[in-house]
Amino acid sequence: MKDYVSSVPIEDMDFDTFVEKFKELYFAERKQQELRGVVAIYSRDISLKFRKNHPISESTLDNYFNTLKLTGKVFAVTEKEEEIIQWVE
Repeated sequence: MKDYVSSVPIEDMDFDTFVEKFKELYFAERKQQELRGVVAIYSRDISLKFRKNHPISESTLDNYFNTLKLTGKVFAVTEKEEEIIQWVE
């Protein structure tokens, strides 16, 4: 997440908007991976894609993503030092 600096001006979004847009990105990514036969959605990669396409600060993204995990909307497991996520709902 820290490797990418967005060229889009940062405008922090509210949590509900974040959930809607993140869920949309998650399922689009999942669909692409299912077509290739393997699904492994890495937290770092999906967060970078989200920041690239949406004007959100890194700290807000981190806070909202952690809230998704704490509230059980996203299940995360660490494998080979990489966090892999799955949408639970």
